[in-house]
Formats: sequence, structure tokens, C-alpha cells
Amino acid sequence: MPTSVRFEQVTAPEAPEFPGNIFSNCLKAGNQVILAGMVASDASGGVAGGDSTYEQARVCFGKIQKLVEAAGGSLADVAKLTIYLTDIADRPEVGRARKEFFDGRMPASTLIGVSALAEPQYKVEIEAIAILGEG
Repeated sequence: MPTSVRFEQVTAPEAPEFPGNIFSNCLKAGNQVILAGMVASDASGGVAGGDSTYEQARVCFGKIQKLVEAAGGSLADVAKLTIYLTDIADRPEVGRARKEFFDGRMPASTLIGVSALAEPQYKVEIEAIAILGEG
């Protein structure tokens, strides 16, 4: 008989939950960690990283790192990234930021150009899936 796996909400101060309890930033089920799309929001509701796609991407990757670590893993456990970008020409800036957080074996990745994100000041949103202990 298969064992039951329950979702556990994972939180980190660096990636506060969105007000209103409408979604979770991070859920853990067994050794799998599923992260919602991270944007460059700051604690006051503003945009961290200003108008720079590179800086916004760094904030997003930093939040992913903190949430995966709070779940008991490391960035080496990240298996998949999905990146949403409002200007596909900014792809090199996201790649530059990614290389500051990941080295060696890179996660599988999908990049999608979109016309807009939840707020007009956001240039990039990044979601991730990690498998703890597999990095």
C-alpha cells in the first residue's frame, strides 16, 4: 500500500507570503519542493532591483534559494526553472543572474516571453521545482 504524502507549507522571511492567503509561495511533499513564481517584490510592496531585469532576477533567485534552504535543501537540488520575461531581449541579463546562483549542473529551464506580469513594474518572474537530496 502506498504511503501518504502530505503538503507542508514552507516559509522564509526573505519571501513573505502574499496577503490574503490566496496561494502559497512554497509547498513541500516528501522530498519535492514546488515554488510559486517569485517576483522582485520587497517587504513594503515595492520593487526590489528597480527597473533592472538583472537585479530583479537576482532578487527572484535569492528568494528561491531561501525557500529551498528553509525546506531543507540547497540550490543544487533545484531541478527545474520556469522563467517569465516581459522583454525577451533581456534574456542575457537573466542568464547572468542565474550564473551567480547556480554552477556546474544547471537546472532544466523554460523561458517564456509574456506581455505582462501581475504588476507592470515586474520584468521577470521565476518559479522552481527542487528534489531534496538529489543535487
